[in-house]
Amino acid sequence: MTGRRLAAVTILLIGTAAPAPARRAPSDRALVVAVYPSARLVPSNLLRIYVEFSSPMQSDWAPTRVQLLDDEGRRVERAFLEIDEELWDPARRRLTMLFDPGRVKRGIRSNVEMGAPLIEGHRYLIVVDSGWPDARGVPLARTFSHELVVGPFDGTSPDPRRWTLSAPRAGTRDPLVVRFDEPLDHALATRLITVLNESGTRVGGNTRLSTGDAEWVFTPASPWRVGAAHLHVSASLEDLAGNSVAREFDSDLKHGGRSVERESRADVVLVVPVR
Repeated sequence: MTGRRLAAVTILLIGTAAPAPARRAPSDRALVVAVYPSARLVPSNLLRIYVEFSSPMQSDWAPTRVQLLDDEGRRVERAFLEIDEELWDPARRRLTMLFDPGRVKRGIRSNVEMGAPLIEGHRYLIVVDSGWPDARGVPLARTFSHELVVGPFDGTSPDPRRWTLSAPRAGTRDPLVVRFDEPLDHALATRLITVLNESGTRVGGNTRLSTGDAEWVFTPASPWRVGAAHLHVSASLEDLAGNSVAREFDSDLKHGGRSVERESRADVVLVVPVR
């Protein structure tokens, strides 16, 4: 009797299909963490966006997985610059996408014939499709959408002299907070603004942006010392429209097509008292 039961069980196991491979739980799948600029209101000549992921991603998927939709849900064709090699950070977690400069910059043939990708007064959605595979080949956990509200054309360079700085107290690790005169490029602002001590040595610490990329917050690794901190601002720092501290993005057109290299401004250093 026992032998018959074992035989029956054996036959049952042989006839059973192999279990389906376990699906990855959504919590184990990559996500779009953010799209920058984080501010909803952007200039009509917005130059670039950043798509930040929680995990390393596969490249060469942006043309089919990132769309710009207008306020009627239609895809804006050829909005982004087509390049042979996508612009990833070394960890392959942040992708830089440029709006076609030929359409953004006034007076260029593409701008005249096709118009700018973004039109003032309109709303757009940047949609990152969930079909984008991460480095393991696993699709994103969900589709991500980010709304843009388009404001006026921005043809003015950021001016550090118009920024508002908080003075931290000596002996503390209170953050140094800088409020810009306008939102700045997220990646450049985290990299091209640094703090130096009185001897010119860079002060270590953590930097982040807040308030729609209009506020820069620096927390030192060690307590502040009495004296003066120096906020070094690179002339290459840009706003959302690609206007740098050195010069406007449309500077050649502004000056009648003449080179304006000689008019470019230098790096800026702002003194922050620490008491």
